[in-house]
Amino acid sequence: MARVYAELRSHTTTSADSTLVVRRNCLVHVLHPSPGTANLTAPVVHAQLSAWWRQKFRFPLELDGENLSRTVNLTDTVFHDLVSLRLSAAVTQLYLSLNVLAGLEELDVHSSILRDLHRHRNDFKALQALMVHNFSGEDFDFASQIASVTDVRLSGGDIASLDMRQFAAAATLERLAVESHALTNLVGLERCAAFEALAFVGCHALFDLSAVAHLPQLRSFNASGSDATCFTWLSECHQLEELKLASTAFTNLFYLRDLTLLKVLDISDGDVRSISELSNCVALEKLDISYCLDITDIASLSQLPFLSEVKAHHCGVRDVGGRGGWRALEMMCVADCKELHSLGGLEGAPQLKIIDARCSTVEDISGLSRCPLLEAVNFVRCVRLRSLAPLAGAPRLRIVAAGGSGVSDVSGLGRCPELRAVNFLHCTSLHDISPLAGAPQLTRMIACESTVRNINGLNSCAMLAVVDFDCCKNLESLSPLAGAPRLHTIIASHSGVQTIAGLHTCSALRTVELLLCHELQEGVKTEFKGHERSPLTLL
Repeated sequence: MARVYAELRSHTTTSADSTLVVRRNCLVHVLHPSPGTANLTAPVVHAQLSAWWRQKFRFPLELDGENLSRTVNLTDTVFHDLVSLRLSAAVTQLYLSLNVLAGLEELDVHSSILRDLHRHRNDFKALQALMVHNFSGEDFDFASQIASVTDVRLSGGDIASLDMRQFAAAATLERLAVESHALTNLVGLERCAAFEALAFVGCHALFDLSAVAHLPQLRSFNASGSDATCFTWLSECHQLEELKLASTAFTNLFYLRDLTLLKVLDISDGDVRSISELSNCVALEKLDISYCLDITDIASLSQLPFLSEVKAHHCGVRDVGGRGGWRALEMMCVADCKELHSLGGLEGAPQLKIIDARCSTVEDISGLSRCPLLEAVNFVRCVRLRSLAPLAGAPRLRIVAAGGSGVSDVSGLGRCPELRAVNFLHCTSLHDISPLAGAPQLTRMIACESTVRNINGLNSCAMLAVVDFDCCKNLESLSPLAGAPRLHTIIASHSGVQTIAGLHTCSALRTVELLLCHELQEGVKTEFKGHERSPLTLL
């Protein structure tokens, strides 16, 4: 495949009306309207390149006209091998040849365009995937007569009843997604024995989903936003791997206890009170319980062997479990959890990469330096968090965001060998960031609107490129930055800076912003005069 991409790049060109890109092993023509015109007429693509692609690699041709409007004419012979077509709502008229219709495998259009194609339903010989926006009942009838279709997605409609009894492809249909606020009734769903994925998102009038229990191959089900009240039938869906019931009345995880294949579960914005029943879902990989205010304890999740992602934003969580668990966890989000005080239970989690605890009441992060793969932490507006010292020496830590927090101690962060960026915006208790001295990979330091006054040793950060001390009223000197070899931008406007002596030794320096630094003596601004260097912007 690498050779294919290399050869494609050597042949690819871009014109005013189209760009050639690769997507899903297909050559895709991304079409653009010509300046000053709204219409598109064929030929609009590079016919020679299209022919070369098809002959050499026998890969299909896709067309993405999402940016087009009004009339689109695709009757030219260059489009005869087109297998995928996507158009925006702005397209009002579409011309297609019968050859194109016969070869199309994927069609993504709005109802206004599909309406003109209804009379050609018998000409769609190869259509497998149909996506219709703002669909109507007539569009559903059209889809029901396409015997080759395996994937149907209908959004933004007002259909009240979904009747699969006359659906030509019912026995082979694999995926169906319907978004209709008026949908109230499901008929003939049991005929769709091949269903693997089913979605009724935002179907607020749909109360009875029990027919789903009769789908033996169903692996993915999404009823987020529906008003269904009974979910006992879920216990019969033993093949489910993905279940999304966000913003529903689902409350009892007891019905999931036998779903041993379940990998993805979203019950966010619901009324679930306990997740202890999930201990039987041994295959679970991703869980979203955000906005479930009654969930207070997620410790039992720490023993699930494959759980890699937990989203518990704005929950009542108080405990993340004891040390030694979370063997597969890669991402933990406990943002805005107002009852959570400690992340100590994550100590040593061997796969953990991202922690998002912004706006929470976390104050204890002990042991996080022993998470060998930890890359990013977000403690923004954690006003009770005082110290980042427990992160000292974390071997893979790259990003620390603690803006608006109560942090006053950053001891040991300079010993994090991979640390790239730190954000201490509006940290009004932080006075000393000298412990960051010597951080070998640190490139960006944001400490604006903080109370920082000691920046000693930052010139020993070999990769430091940008520092922002805007509105740091306690900062009096930028001299500790003297000689920093990669530093190119210093922002210290509205600060208390009084001296910039030595900054002329920063060989890469390009921008210094010192606007409204009233304590800075006018004579000091001659620091760079007489020194031969590349152009410097001094504000």
